Amino acid sequence: MTAAPFAHTLVQAILAGLTQASTRACVCLRRRSLEPAGAPFLAAALVLGGCSTVPPEPSPGSLAGPSLQPAEAFAQRQAQLGQLHNWQASGRLAISAVKKSLNANVRWSQSAEKYTIHLSGPLGFGGAKLTGVPGHVTLEADGKEHVAQTPEELLAEVIGWQIPVAGLKYWLMGLVAPGAEIQELRFDDIGRTQYLEQSGWKIRFLRYKQTASLDMPDKVFMDSPGVKVRIVVNDWGL
Repeated sequence: MTAAPFAHTLVQAILAGLTQASTRACVCLRRRSLEPAGAPFLAAALVLGGCSTVPPEPSPGSLAGPSLQPAEAFAQRQAQLGQLHNWQASGRLAISAVKKSLNANVRWSQSAEKYTIHLSGPLGFGGAKLTGVPGHVTLEADGKEHVAQTPEELLAEVIGWQIPVAGLKYWLMGLVAPGAEIQELRFDDIGRTQYLEQSGWKIRFLRYKQTASLDMPDKVFMDSPGVKVRIVVNDWGL
């Protein structure tokens, strides 16, 4: 299932379970599992007002207006973000694990299902380029080319890290990844994802920046057992 239909299903389920939410509340969702298509959502616990955050003011790049509830604003954002199939992001990446660390400049280009990720800087092994489409991924580093079916398999084999590239494609934009279990989800009163637990990762969206069309995350921290990923986006191209 692609991001846009999944976002629509997720959003409709949230709205179905949401009653008389305060427009000034941070919305939290906790559920052990969520199937991407049609799983009963009324069993999920929606906790309103339980997040100690100061509601941000809507900006020209946000979708929320005075008449939108938080879940409605979240719905609109997820639907619109799910329609962005071609985009670029550049910034800085830091990965730390037991006895290993990496700091690099990163440039991610997404064109429909094809992605190219350039890494440069003090990597220890020189620059690298990861290019992939579903079912075929190549990594060019140290003058060698490595091939695998998935980016996760390739990075684990070559670098020794379990990095969820397939999920990161969505998380970097503030999207919920389709087809993966959700443990917890929080969004603010103008619909921007603030916290997401999915596929064993805890993702915090610490800051957003205004672009020509939407507010986009520019500081994303991701944690899993044994691995920490920090991304700061300097520039979005939508």
